[in-house]
Amino acid sequence: MLGAIAGDVVGSTREFNPIKTKAFDLLVDDSHITDDSVLTIAVGMAIAGGLDLAETLRAYAREGIGHVQLVLDPITRESIEGFAAVLAELDRD
Repeated sequence: MLGAIAGDVVGSTREFNPIKTKAFDLLVDDSHITDDSVLTIAVGMAIAGGLDLAETLRAYAREGIGHVQLVLDPITRESIEGFAAVLAELDRD
């Protein structure tokens, strides 16, 4: 998890302004944690604590995280159907 967060911070200044070189400073003045790191932490806390994933993500959303991007891999009918219950919970008002 720490590697994912470190990569997120390093890439935070290039997310919408990509570069095509491997020669760059890892950390610059504008480097920052993003919603990707916050949600990684939320998922990790839910898994480690045996918490309901949808409710944990909803709690983080109440704290100001307004965008959630989820990736299913592999993208198969089974993985989508398996995740349907979480999506239904996230869609609750």
